[in-house]
Amino acid sequence: MVLNDVIINYMKFTKEVMPSMAIDKQLNWPVKYDLFFQLIVLDNICNGCWYNHLKRPAYKHLSKN
Repeated sequence: MVLNDVIINYMKFTKEVMPSMAIDKQLNWPVKYDLFFQLIVLDNICNGCWYNHLKRPAYKHLSKN
């Protein structure tokens, strides 16, 4: 997977896929909005606060590693 694909997938999942899943009442997700999904994903891949590890805007500084 090319880095550009990583960024495209990150944006698609956090802006489209996850928010559309979040409106399903059976899933009962506490998070509904794309920004929060983006922050959660970034914090998890950074093992801490993303802004301590990535320059802004974070999505432009993602890598495959």
